[in-house]
Amino acid sequence: MTVGFILLSVIIAFSHALCPNGWRHFQDSCFLTKQETLNWNDAQHACQGINARLAEVQTHAKVEFLRNMLSKEDGDWWIGAKDDVTEGQWRWASGELFDYTDWAPNEPNNDHDQDCLQMFKTDQYHWDDDRCDVAKHFICEKGFNSTLPVIG
Repeated sequence: MTVGFILLSVIIAFSHALCPNGWRHFQDSCFLTKQETLNWNDAQHACQGINARLAEVQTHAKVEFLRNMLSKEDGDWWIGAKDDVTEGQWRWASGELFDYTDWAPNEPNNDHDQDCLQMFKTDQYHWDDDRCDVAKHFICEKGFNSTLPVIG
C-alpha cells in the first residue's frame, strides 16, 4: 500500500468517527434522516431527544449535500425553520433569520396557513412551506461533539 492510500483511509475513518453510527458527516455537522413521520413540532422534539435539532441549511453546499442524501429516499422532509411568529419572516429554530434560501418556484406561498419548512420531493427537494401539523419524515443535525445548541 502507498502512504497516500493509508493517509486517505485514516482521514476517511476519522471523519466517520466524528459522527455517531448511522449519521452522515458534512462540514462541521452530522445529519440523520428519520423515516418515522411526525408533525414539525414533534419532529423538533424527537431531534432534541437525541441531542440534535431539525437541520438548519444556511449554505448552497449544505442544501446540495442534503439533496444528495435524500436522492434515494421517498417523501417530503422537515427541516428546522418556521415563519409562524411573523408571516414571511423565516427563522431557523435557533432564532437566525435566513441569509440563504432554496425555495421551489412560486414558494413560499402560505397556502392554507403554511408556516413550516420542508424539502419537497416533487420539486427535487427544493424548499416549500407546508402546514406544521402534517406528518413528514425529518432530518436531524448536530455538531461533531453534540455542540449545536438544542433550542426549545
